[in-house]
Amino acid sequence: MPSPAAGSTRSRSVLFVTAHDPRRSSGAGLVVRGRLRSLRRLGCRVTLLLETDERDDAGLEAFVDDTHLVHTRGFSMADLTHGAWRLVTSGYVPKWSAVTWRRLSALVDAIEPEAIFLDDLRLAEHGRLLLRMRCAARVIIHEHNVEHELLARQRAFTRAIGKRLELGVRMRRFRAMESTLSELGDAIVALTEDDRQTLARLSPTADVRCIPPDVDLDHYALESDERTTCELLFIGSLNWAANRDGMEWLLREIWPAVLRAVPEARLTVVGRNPPAWLARDHSRVDAVGFVDDERLYYRRARALVVPLRFGSGVRIKILNALAMGTPVVSTRLGAEGVPVVDGESILLADEPAAFAAALVRLLSDEPEARRIAAAAHQICRAHYAPAVVDRRIAEVLTAELRSSSGHRR
Repeated sequence: MPSPAAGSTRSRSVLFVTAHDPRRSSGAGLVVRGRLRSLRRLGCRVTLLLETDERDDAGLEAFVDDTHLVHTRGFSMADLTHGAWRLVTSGYVPKWSAVTWRRLSALVDAIEPEAIFLDDLRLAEHGRLLLRMRCAARVIIHEHNVEHELLARQRAFTRAIGKRLELGVRMRRFRAMESTLSELGDAIVALTEDDRQTLARLSPTADVRCIPPDVDLDHYALESDERTTCELLFIGSLNWAANRDGMEWLLREIWPAVLRAVPEARLTVVGRNPPAWLARDHSRVDAVGFVDDERLYYRRARALVVPLRFGSGVRIKILNALAMGTPVVSTRLGAEGVPVVDGESILLADEPAAFAAALVRLLSDEPEARRIAAAAHQICRAHYAPAVVDRRIAEVLTAELRSSSGHRR
């Protein structure tokens, strides 16, 4: 039987617009997959509009009731005209696609959704047009990160002058976009409380809410077996700047100290686009590339390593590790937004020596690793279980839908 909150959303028509394919096991793809499943559990009828290069929608029926693919390549005159207009009126060029807008507006007319999710800043500009056309649906901007903050942090670790200039331009552009969120949607959803507070400061009149991603506790089931190996795990695509920087920092300043203390230690790197030098130039490092199911690696690892020095949002790989009973060693920024406590449910370190010591501590003390993992699992169940997240999504949907006849910005 559905909960009262869930029951109030049953049969609602929801349109979810995204460029993140829920079939993919990337962080953003997993977040979108969780949102779609949550809406379905709440009894909503969910239509997906997916910006993609793929021509096949096979597999998407597992997450939604109906799917529409839109292919955007290059720029049209409409894109350039809209960009020029926004540059003059707001001082920045938004991310916007005339092709997506045509498909989106046609779908709104056809299915008359009661709520529309626009997934991250690349699609948020469409909300401005929906509000201007007095669309009856409630427009919800779904943010994965605070984009300008992510770029500012990356810029702090970038030495090349040209790249710093590029990041500075993009940072100011995204900050301008995030400062106008109240003009783009009726509600803004952030993944962490830290991001919610930052976005609320940037756009004080916006209704900004925190809804964390959910973790599929059946799929990422708790593993209680003793982990007798000395294997450490890194998960992440190495074509993303933050992951690449973190891996280079780990191998340059941390990994040698770990091997001196625990010579049998091994690091397994899972994720797209591992560079050839990764395993070739570093002893006891295995780069396995992309895998369809990373649970095998979570199960056998003594710890997940998250050496990120810049980024934003929440690291889905940490949440999955908490669910599966894999302890985590991370920088403080890497675990930002996750309510873990250093020394109790995670080990946090920002300096190379302290980070290496934390890894050696877990590699050398299996009971200590199990203690930390057990505490972390309880946090995962308390904050990220599907039922917990479903209630928050239901609150946003019902609150916004009830106000549909009221004042519209």
